[in-house]
Amino acid sequence: MLQGKLAPRQHRNLTPSRRILIIKLADLGDLLSITPALRALRNGLPGAHISALVTPSSACLLDRSDLVDEIIPFDKFAFDRKRDAYRGVPNAVGLANELRSRHFDALVGNAGSRRRFCF
Repeated sequence: MLQGKLAPRQHRNLTPSRRILIIKLADLGDLLSITPALRALRNGLPGAHISALVTPSSACLLDRSDLVDEIIPFDKFAFDRKRDAYRGVPNAVGLANELRSRHFDALVGNAGSRRRFCF
């Protein structure tokens, strides 16, 4: 048990980001599990433009949603089939160039199912 007073939490001075890219290249259920975090992000930064990079099969969850302003579909599952992966390289390079040209202010994602969704 902790005794005494806890020090106040230290926060960095963060300026509100204007262009935010959410990356969630996973199945529909995984995207569904982060919707509370998306809602908190939208409520915390109401003026931000939020783009979501998701798989085509999970894009339907965000379609017509106020959680994001833009859906960017990308078929990452094409890379799961090793013998066909090389065919997806031009699309991946094109997507990388497109995302780089947009100059996002912040990136939000998670590194895997065993890690937390983090900002």
